[in-house]
Amino acid sequence: MRKYRITTVTDPVTTTVTFINNDLVMVEVPAEMEPVRKSRFLSVVPVTFEEFKAWMQNKNFVVQEVPQDLSFEAFWLRYNYKVGKKERAKKLWQSMTDDEHAAALLSIKKYNAYLINHPTIERAYPETWLSQRRWENSF
Repeated sequence: MRKYRITTVTDPVTTTVTFINNDLVMVEVPAEMEPVRKSRFLSVVPVTFEEFKAWMQNKNFVVQEVPQDLSFEAFWLRYNYKVGKKERAKKLWQSMTDDEHAAALLSIKKYNAYLINHPTIERAYPETWLSQRRWENSF
């Protein structure tokens, strides 16, 4: 997973793009960005990492790679449900690839929003969420 912060030269508003493998998987646009600018930005951001590398040469943007913490501790803190067997969850995490780590970490936010909108559904224990690859579900 590669994550980049993009700032325009003329305006300090920062957006973030995330690629997994060669594909754009997330664009984070600040709420304060005007709708016209959002639309314009989303229409020009490349959808593959190869295109993005060429796009980074554009002098209208400052692009910085964001270091990513794909450790189990990052997952444990972000998932924030300290129940079940932590050591089993850690072993499951260690058996995953970095791309799976990135996908799992990225989907936690969507999972949390899903749970808020579906209050009768119980949150999965961390090891269950990992062993059943719940990050691949549609939320």
